[in-house]
Amino acid sequence: MRSRFPDPRDVLQNAARILVYPLFLLNGLLLGLLCSPCVCVYCAWKRRPWNISSDAYVLDERNGEDDEPEHLVETGNASSLPDAPTKGLSTPSFSCLFPSFPEKPSTTINIKDVKYTTLYLSARDGTRLAVDVWLPPACKRAEGRKVGCVFHQARYYRSFKLWGPGNLARNGLPINLLNNEYFERFLSQGLAVVSMDIRGSGASFGCSRGPWLEVETDDAMVVMDWILHQPWSNGRLGLWGISYEGTRALLSGVAGHRGVKAVVPMYMFLDVYSDVGFIGGMHLRGFVQNWERITRLLDNNNLPKIVFPFTDGVQPVSSAGPATLKAALREHRGNWSSTLDGLALEYADDKSEFNGRSPMDVSPYVFVDACLQRERERKRSKEEGGEEGRSVEGNGMPPFFLVSGWFDSTASCAIKLAHHLREIAPEVTLCLGPWNHAGIQHARFFPEGVRRRGAGDLSVIIIYSFGGGRREGWKNTQLGSSV
Repeated sequence: MRSRFPDPRDVLQNAARILVYPLFLLNGLLLGLLCSPCVCVYCAWKRRPWNISSDAYVLDERNGEDDEPEHLVETGNASSLPDAPTKGLSTPSFSCLFPSFPEKPSTTINIKDVKYTTLYLSARDGTRLAVDVWLPPACKRAEGRKVGCVFHQARYYRSFKLWGPGNLARNGLPINLLNNEYFERFLSQGLAVVSMDIRGSGASFGCSRGPWLEVETDDAMVVMDWILHQPWSNGRLGLWGISYEGTRALLSGVAGHRGVKAVVPMYMFLDVYSDVGFIGGMHLRGFVQNWERITRLLDNNNLPKIVFPFTDGVQPVSSAGPATLKAALREHRGNWSSTLDGLALEYADDKSEFNGRSPMDVSPYVFVDACLQRERERKRSKEEGGEEGRSVEGNGMPPFFLVSGWFDSTASCAIKLAHHLREIAPEVTLCLGPWNHAGIQHARFFPEGVRRRGAGDLSVIIIYSFGGGRREGWKNTQLGSSV
């Protein structure tokens, strides 16, 4: 029988919130007043405005026309990018999802104009997957409006539940703390956003038996099929994500779903052993342990309140109730341990005691290579004109836009991937710039006119394009200039 009295721990936690948060706000206000003048002066000195024209990396069909842009960098272009290069790079790449790409797309959106729903979908094995659906203002204003959709597979929560001031500011809607700026950019461009907690994480049921397993791709296929049957969908999907989630976008993209028209994996991985856990053969124990600590806190919905003061953890599926979320979290207790596996493994082909698979077995490049081989066979059979060409499984490869940074280990992954995808994808664009993992930091070594003699300028963005009616080759883009 449930007690009528509140849990003392909840009472103490709420009391601590009431007492501690004003101190946090006061401290932040004082710090802002002290630091803001210095920050403004520094930014004015260091900042050089730069934008990449959307024509440089659009992934739509050219109808045979040569649309080679005269300028890859144009100050004041309508699709301006903020200082952090990843904030908006992906949006013009999804222009193929539009009936026509708007000349002057908006970059701001009123969250009150967005239509939000959350629900559970059942995977092929019955596992319930938590899904958020964000529809742009156009769908809210006009019933029956059909739009393209960006599909995101979340490892670090599809959305956070807010309370207090955060809840008021968001009009009662949740927020994706890591990707909110991207989501709002997509919505402002008239695209729907569907974000799914992968199994074993967030509010989804099931447990994760390892990173990037085939079952996650199967789950993505189920959700993409569901999206195509929605009344607001125009049947065109774009896949996007960063880091783990970017690798999920890549794996779902090469799987050959009929609705996928563009794939934008950012800072993706290919090899679990050499790209993540054992770079150069040395075990990155600190990174692996820290990553597991973070994912454990997320998977158990046990985030420290002092770090996330205005959130109540993962956004539950509102129609299911709190008991359902607790049941999902109980299933997460069986999740794979990267720390224990890393301590037990030494070589790339060592088998895990947890799932019986080696880092080589679960590496994304294995699945990518299998899909590429399937696509080569399909193209070869089609060229030979036989019936086999029409019967080979797969729907062809979509265009790919790959993003990584010079100061991230995924740069080599992006280059390798572009090299292999060029054989079978209709268009591949590789963008590398002066960014670290996820574009958190933008490296600018010297202000203009103070560059050391003989030093290479590492604040350059380079783009390599193949297909799509453009000339193949590298294009260097100096910040704030044109080529």
